[in-house]
Amino acid sequence: MNIDGKTKIYGIIGHPVEHTLSPVLHNAVFEKRGVNAVYVPFPVAPDDLPLAIEGFKALTIGGWNITLPHKEQAIHFVDSMPKSIDKGIGAINTLVLVNGKTLGFNTDGLGFLNAIQQDLQFNPKGKTVVILGAGGSARALAFTLLENDVESLYIYNRTHERAQGLEDYLKKFFPEKNIQAFATIEELEKTSLDLLVNCTSCGMKDSDPYPINPDVLEQVSHFYDLIYAPLETKLLKEAKRRKLVTANGIGMLIHQAVVSHRLWFPDAKKEEVFGIMKNAYERWSKV
Repeated sequence: MNIDGKTKIYGIIGHPVEHTLSPVLHNAVFEKRGVNAVYVPFPVAPDDLPLAIEGFKALTIGGWNITLPHKEQAIHFVDSMPKSIDKGIGAINTLVLVNGKTLGFNTDGLGFLNAIQQDLQFNPKGKTVVILGAGGSARALAFTLLENDVESLYIYNRTHERAQGLEDYLKKFFPEKNIQAFATIEELEKTSLDLLVNCTSCGMKDSDPYPINPDVLEQVSHFYDLIYAPLETKLLKEAKRRKLVTANGIGMLIHQAVVSHRLWFPDAKKEEVFGIMKNAYERWSKV
């Protein structure tokens, strides 16, 4: 990589941000496609977010990704959110600079949709899906599933009040949809499910308990775990043992990065960018 006076800067902001895989993915695409650009992480403390976004404009940075804890707060400091679904989700993870204005997008939902279609051969239309968790990722995925005609969406969270809050919020946008927050495991165990999605962080540590009673898997045909480190959580291993169609979060990680990259470089081909990023991840994971 040769850096000169014409090198364009891209990056990611978060706090912390040192662990991110995004530079591995995006720099591989720049190198392979011969783009004179570099992608770097920028640690930004929460109180510095407004100043950082103003600096983004002043430095004419080509594009940024946004990760925790800034996804929700960042919407208050961008000039525009062009997509109505992103406004509903209430969080963004990608910034684009156009004519001096910052445009905010959320690529998580589309990244998830592309991942389940590719990795699980799953089309949500007319299906019954349950989401574990009620945080920002769960909200983004819920909006995407409802926008893509899921028949029934169920939400389970260990704190029922949060799940109920997400149900109430979603019904403001999708009043005609069957959306339910389940209070007990027993309710889930009585329901036939096409897809179970783990949107919690439970499973990232060996000492973590199951995010849900594994017996619920008896009612499920497909399972997607947003966690990708470790590659197999305890619940994912259990789903495989029970012969479900499964995948971890690597696909979503890469697909949402592809969507971000193509917001910055609309001429980039989706299949080419995905292939480069996947190969870069595989090389990185073997180091």
